[in-house]
Amino acid sequence: MTIRMATCQELAEDRKSIDQLMNIIPSWRRAPHLFPYSYPKAREKATTALFTLLFKFVKLRRQAPEPSTDAIDLLIGQGHEDQSVAGDSLCRVTTTSVIFSWILLRLASNPQWKHKAIEDYKTLLSHHGDLPSELPLHKRLAVIPLGAWEDQLPSVELVLKETLRLTSAGSIIRRNVQHDITVDRVVVKRGDFLTYQVADAHLNPEIYSNPLEFDPERFVKGRVEDRKQAFAFIGWGAGRHPCVGMRMAKLEIKLLLALVLLGYEYGVVDGSGSFPKDLPLPDKNDNNQARGPYFLSLRRVME
Repeated sequence: MTIRMATCQELAEDRKSIDQLMNIIPSWRRAPHLFPYSYPKAREKATTALFTLLFKFVKLRRQAPEPSTDAIDLLIGQGHEDQSVAGDSLCRVTTTSVIFSWILLRLASNPQWKHKAIEDYKTLLSHHGDLPSELPLHKRLAVIPLGAWEDQLPSVELVLKETLRLTSAGSIIRRNVQHDITVDRVVVKRGDFLTYQVADAHLNPEIYSNPLEFDPERFVKGRVEDRKQAFAFIGWGAGRHPCVGMRMAKLEIKLLLALVLLGYEYGVVDGSGSFPKDLPLPDKNDNNQARGPYFLSLRRVME
């Protein structure tokens, strides 16, 4: 689903390329991520392989006689260069599952919010899934309109936002690949790197009370802690150019979460199968990884 919505039909239907992509992504995630001053060879190799694969399909769509409505064509139509389109596709293909995995860990270690999320989905099914209960879960979920997934899961939305706040607390690094620009009277030359420490906003105690605590209620009406300061929450970017794939990513995460929360009883365990003494925390050197390892125990409860 991610590949079809984030790239193009040609890649989504190319089984060989899909298999190649699925083989590269685990290596990309496992490698430590310290950039640009100490970029490990394993990460560099995996990133190059991912970019090269996606770039091939960007060139293919650029040369197509007629544009399509696929994401790559839309970005090309907006004037983006091939390198930019391939880089944007890489970001969207590789990050959604990371956020989803962290939500599973957060809910497994916060039973009250796990219960609230499950109740959200049960309510959603009761309002829209008027199909026989003996049907497989995925068929019952398939009749729910897209607007309901966006607007009728209040607790899930809070959990997603709070997970992003805690997980996305590393450094955002961008490079000026165009002409020199002036920002706040400082000249950023072509080729310069800029970095922003997201924790300065997401873990700022002047904005978020007890910032290291998982507390989705901080975003409910009446508290809305992220309104204390402009751009206090930048999990999806901010300003004129927020994440172009935000709505798609949120939809995917909510769909996957529905299949797990309604289809399984699950919990987080350590290597011995017991509840871990220390709850999962992001590795500040690489927010894709948890200090662990941690595992999920699963028991099917609904087909």
